[in-house]
Amino acid sequence: PIEGAPAPDLPDKVTVTTISSYSWLDEENKVKVFVPFPGAADLPDGSVSCSFERTLAQLRVRDSVGRVHQLRLPNLHSAIEPAKCKWRANAERITLILAKASTADSGSAGGRWHQLLRPLHH
Repeated sequence: PIEGAPAPDLPDKVTVTTISSYSWLDEENKVKVFVPFPGAADLPDGSVSCSFERTLAQLRVRDSVGRVHQLRLPNLHSAIEPAKCKWRANAERITLILAKASTADSGSAGGRWHQLLRPLHH
């Protein structure tokens, strides 16, 4: 076991709220996901974290009172290049910038996305 104090600023039970309001825009080599979050630019360093995988993007935001808000986008329409993806915050929103992966046949990035997520097949 690793000894040490628990992470600071984390309450014993963290409630995670799912972010359900967002919009997105397909651009030539990237897709932008816009998440309304007033005051995002004023959050302390470390309050926003993003993780990217080939067909998944996830955003977690800890607000000023310690609540965690999460947007999870599994089954992205096409593959992305995680190392080239990033995020930025301004006064009104957080923007995820998803870099489209190149396609083997054309060498160009991912093609046009007509939807953000592929339907889940059961």
